[in-house]
Amino acid sequence: MIFIEEDGTYHSRILRTEQFTPCIFEYVYFSRPDSMQNEISVYRSRLRMGQNLAQRWKENHPDATPDIVIPAPSTANTAALSFAHELGVRYSEGLYKNPFIGRTFIMPGQEARK
Repeated sequence: MIFIEEDGTYHSRILRTEQFTPCIFEYVYFSRPDSMQNEISVYRSRLRMGQNLAQRWKENHPDATPDIVIPAPSTANTAALSFAHELGVRYSEGLYKNPFIGRTFIMPGQEARK
């Protein structure tokens, strides 16, 4: 970390952590699928998330099979595709995001978010 005070005094320190704790939102939400986080492919991690979710589905719902899997755009697409593939069910994109609007949950003010 580097910190420079108003008078120009310079401080630097190496910060070390005892344990590696990546933010799960980097893999699930924030990162592009073609990027790498901590030397891990975001795309492959999302594929594994879909596979793991499908395994949990099979364990918890052995007699139920979804008719179709439709992801919430766009970061869920890869995991949903993998989930559908593992269960042997149809995948389709049925929800579409307006590309001309930003993320409404980070718009300034409650009125703009409505």
